[in-house]
Amino acid sequence: MWQASVNKDIIEAATPWIMPELWSSGNKVWRTGDERYPSYANLYREPLSRVKLSADGRTLLVIAANPWNTGVQQVKVRLPGRGEEFAFELVADFPVIRRFPLRSAAP
Repeated sequence: MWQASVNKDIIEAATPWIMPELWSSGNKVWRTGDERYPSYANLYREPLSRVKLSADGRTLLVIAANPWNTGVQQVKVRLPGRGEEFAFELVADFPVIRRFPLRSAAP
C-alpha cells in the first residue's frame, strides 16, 4: 500500500507502536485504559487505531480503520497521558495513515 511506503521512515523507526486513547463521533466517549484494546473496539463498533512516534519524537503516525463504519466518522486520538489531540475522518471502512506534527517532542 503506497500510504505505508511513504511513511517508511516512521514505520521502521525504533519506537514502539502505541494504542492511543480514542474518541469517535459514533459514541462520543474517550476510550482510555483497557477500553483502548481491540476487543472493546469490536464491542463498541469503534475504530481500531495504532500510533507511532518518529525517531526524533516530533511526528506522530496514525493508522486507523473501522470495519463497522458505513458513513463518515470523525475520530480523535491522543497519546495516553497527554492532552494534545489529533483529529481525522474515516470514510466507510477505508483505512487512514496520516502524519501529525507534535507541538513538543514526546519524551
